[in-house]
Amino acid sequence: MNAMTTAKNAVIFGTIYFLAYIITLYVPPLFVAAPWLFIGVPFMIIWMVVCILKDDRQKYPELGQHEWGYRDKNRDELGLF
Repeated sequence: MNAMTTAKNAVIFGTIYFLAYIITLYVPPLFVAAPWLFIGVPFMIIWMVVCILKDDRQKYPELGQHEWGYRDKNRDELGLF
């Protein structure tokens, strides 16, 4: 996974994309770009989700077969709900 597709970069790029879309809705000269940005919204969301799920730069302990929960927290630190 290269540096451009890390989870952090995907979220930053997605946030900038969505802010640009919102700005085009409220600035009349830029309004012509709004439909084109709107078409890209589903692809941007899918790309962000895939990048976040595939980002494996931080190692987490493997969970057991019948164990589920937060991978970055110790089971004893969570307490009872």
